[in-house]
Amino acid sequence: MMISVALIEDDDAIAGELVGHLKRYAEESKGAVTVNTVRFSDAISFIENYKPRYDLVLMDIMLPEMDGLTASRKLREFDPNVLLIFVTNMSQFAVKGYEVSAFDFIVKPVRYGDLSLKLDRVVERLSVAAEKKVRIYSQGAEHMMPISDIKYVEVTGHKLLWHTAHGDFAMCGNLGKLENELPKSVFVRINSCYIINMKYVTLVKAQTVTVGGEELQISQSRKKKFLGAMAEYIGDGGGS
Repeated sequence: MMISVALIEDDDAIAGELVGHLKRYAEESKGAVTVNTVRFSDAISFIENYKPRYDLVLMDIMLPEMDGLTASRKLREFDPNVLLIFVTNMSQFAVKGYEVSAFDFIVKPVRYGDLSLKLDRVVERLSVAAEKKVRIYSQGAEHMMPISDIKYVEVTGHKLLWHTAHGDFAMCGNLGKLENELPKSVFVRINSCYIINMKYVTLVKAQTVTVGGEELQISQSRKKKFLGAMAEYIGDGGGS
């Protein structure tokens, strides 16, 4: 499992320590978990450039210009689902985390053992989410399909053709609506016809990508976004 983490912390020493803890957690998982961390030194730059591509946000509360609670309220306007853990030196502030559906809080100085236990809960929650299922209505039957089994979805006329590990299924639907419903950390749209699951990508060429054994076209307008999504998915998205 790859976990994409946004760390908002203005103190360089504390940020470095937290990044070290995250790396240690990944190392001790022996390959079961990889962590890609992007650090922001202030909340404003995090919020102004926010994209829903993170699994976990580690938010310091005492930040300059915009405090962590204010930033978290704004964050929830963009992303109601990302897991949020407050990092604070005053535990009484953590109670306010309920206002923004915080997943947990941790008190400074952050000990590795304490953070490790909370990361275990994060992994458990994300694992459950990864096994989320979608309903596919095809030929008079309803199929509950784990999203991890979906290779790619294409639109043909007014129908969506789901290519899955269990065969192909056709149903009425809208690709644009589906794009907003599927988790963006796993699925990416590569042209007007296809949304792919990056788990099944085996080869990327200049204008095509091989997904589940099928070579699909990447549109020029979506190529940059696709390459960025793939880089984040495999853990090379520019984080620590």
